[in-house]
Amino acid sequence: MQQRRYALKAYHGIRIFLNQGNDSFKESKFIPLHGAGKVLVEDFDQDGKLDLACSAYFPDYTQKPLAGFVLLTNQGNLNFSAHTFPQCDAANWLLMDKGDIDGDGDVDILLGACSINNTVPEPLRKDWNKKGIGVLLLRNQLK
Repeated sequence: MQQRRYALKAYHGIRIFLNQGNDSFKESKFIPLHGAGKVLVEDFDQDGKLDLACSAYFPDYTQKPLAGFVLLTNQGNLNFSAHTFPQCDAANWLLMDKGDIDGDGDVDILLGACSINNTVPEPLRKDWNKKGIGVLLLRNQLK
C-alpha cells in the first residue's frame, strides 16, 4: 500500500459549544487534537464533572505518545487535563464506545482499530499489523 502524505490541520480538535438560551450556542472552548473523530461525554472519574474521551484516526504520527486516544478529565470551568495510555499506541482507533463492560458499576471505554489508513507511516503500520490488535478495552479502575 502506497503511503499518502497529509497535512495536519490546525482546526482539528474538540469544540465545546454552550447553550446561551433560546437554542443559541456559543463556542466556549477549543481543544486541539489532530485528526479528532469522535468524543464520548461521561463522568468517567465520578467526580460530578463531565469528562471527554476522544479518538483520533489521523493523529500526528511524529508525536509521542500518538494521541490516537486521549482522555480529558474535567477540572472545572472548561479546564481539562489530558491523559494518554501506552497501550493506546498499539493500533489506529476508528471506533469508540462506552459502557459498563465488566459489570462493576463504572463506565469503561472500548476502542476498535482499523489498519487500512494509508497515511500511517509504513514502519508503524507494519508494527500494528504484526501485533494484530483489533479491540482494546480500557477498564475503568474506580471500582
